[in-house]
Amino acid sequence: MVFQAALQKERAANQAALEKERLASQAALEAALDERDQTTARLLEEERARNEAGQWALYEIFVVSFFSH
Repeated sequence: MVFQAALQKERAANQAALEKERLASQAALEAALDERDQTTARLLEEERARNEAGQWALYEIFVVSFFSH
């Protein structure tokens, strides 16, 4: 009887430790995913800005130079 109670207590402690570790891992994963999403959004915005700058440069080359001659 005492052995069974000690075994149940040990099992409960192990389950609590596993749950704590699972929650910590989940929080770390969510933080990493949030950081990835922010990085992706920033990179997309930077790429969009470069594309717009390139399009504007082409516009100036072809349209502005055409009308200035």
